[in-house]
Amino acid sequence: MVLETSLFIIGLVALLLLFSSSLAEADQQSPITQIFDQSPAGVIDPHPPTGLTRPKAQAKVNGPEQTSPRHALAASRHRLKSYRHAIGLLLGLARAGDAVKLANEALQRYPKARRLHFQIASLFQRFRQCVLAKPFFRQMRKRYRSSRHWPALRYIENACGDIWLVTAMADISLSRRKSLIDAPQQIYVAAASGSQIDQFCARYSQLCDGLRQIHHKVDTSSGYQGQFTTSFSLTLPNDHRKFCHIALRIAKTVTSKSTIGSDGFGLRYLFGWHQTELQSKAISLRLGSSSQLRGVEGEDLDLSWAGFDVITLYQLRKWNISYRHGLALERHWSRQANNQLLIITSGVSGRAENSIEWHIDTYLEQRSRLFPRRRLLASVGRAVKVELQWSPLSRWNTIISYQHEKRQFLTAQLYLAAPHETATTRMNMRVERLIGNLTGGIELDRVRIRSQDQFARRHRTNYTVYLRYQF
Repeated sequence: MVLETSLFIIGLVALLLLFSSSLAEADQQSPITQIFDQSPAGVIDPHPPTGLTRPKAQAKVNGPEQTSPRHALAASRHRLKSYRHAIGLLLGLARAGDAVKLANEALQRYPKARRLHFQIASLFQRFRQCVLAKPFFRQMRKRYRSSRHWPALRYIENACGDIWLVTAMADISLSRRKSLIDAPQQIYVAAASGSQIDQFCARYSQLCDGLRQIHHKVDTSSGYQGQFTTSFSLTLPNDHRKFCHIALRIAKTVTSKSTIGSDGFGLRYLFGWHQTELQSKAISLRLGSSSQLRGVEGEDLDLSWAGFDVITLYQLRKWNISYRHGLALERHWSRQANNQLLIITSGVSGRAENSIEWHIDTYLEQRSRLFPRRRLLASVGRAVKVELQWSPLSRWNTIISYQHEKRQFLTAQLYLAAPHETATTRMNMRVERLIGNLTGGIELDRVRIRSQDQFARRHRTNYTVYLRYQF
């Protein structure tokens, strides 16, 4: 009896040892172990044999395996999921380099699996590994640049917040203008009674022959105006720390009259930081230069400018509204005069439930004339602008804006008896159609200026057709 009990115990111990050894072998052959330990050079095998495919030894004996189309489709979907799951596991284990290798392999092996491509891109964005995934995003740009999915890719890249985005854009526009240089409606104006010219002529009548009528020497030609503009920008999108933007704009304008035209450039550098989750600040530095031919000898204008802006932005997520205010200081240099502008801005933006974007902006501007030893306050202005933007149809965009400005001049012109005011009303409407990277549109712009100064009066409507291509 004792011998039988001993043999039973010895047999039970042997069975336990055999069962534990089989568990260890099964653990060594598990899919997770194969994926992360046995893959050559640390690269994941997207088709691990265990659990995903049937071993060849289990195939039917009476001939090759026959797979139905439905089973083949299910297997293909399963392989795509294995790529996504494996990349997610690698990123979770801080093995971003291996995840990038596998992502590039998935992009090459399944070039038409758009959903998989964007899921992988979203994984890199979620784990903040876009910098290491630059080769993957470079291939994605080549593949989707001219497709309707390009905005979705740019949205993911912008959400990454740690890679520089390069954008190039070209604009071509053709417009019909009543005046090619925005000349006044009247070029002969009589000096007002009580003005400095009127007082001079009353005292020295023998020296004032013909001076009572002022002639504004400008070219009043109407015609067609064509403009070609190229823009280059380098942007580090918003992240939880800082953001940065560099933009260069070069423009060339030609008209139906060879003696009228312009060219110039503008450069802007903006950097900012997030003070809180809902508050940001930014500082912008800008400079530029332009040269304008005005059709009259001696009236050509060469202008250079430089300035900076300080902007604060608040977000009210509960109502989907953002508020901003800022301060700008800008200086202009030209042969005719040197000016300084001080501008205070504020604005509110939001989006309605029907996808209509709206913007309301206000401006307060103080303009001064600069002389070698003094500064003269020349004018003070204020403006309000309202803009609505919505897409009533797919790939169609409509923008309507209305702006009203009042400006008070603090010194009288030589031919006016007192300082004057101007009231400017501008209405603009654009309708755009998006076709891939190409945007085409028409623009209607109407400007009306009322003033006691007859040289300042305007009442014009301009029509423009334009094309914009983003590279």
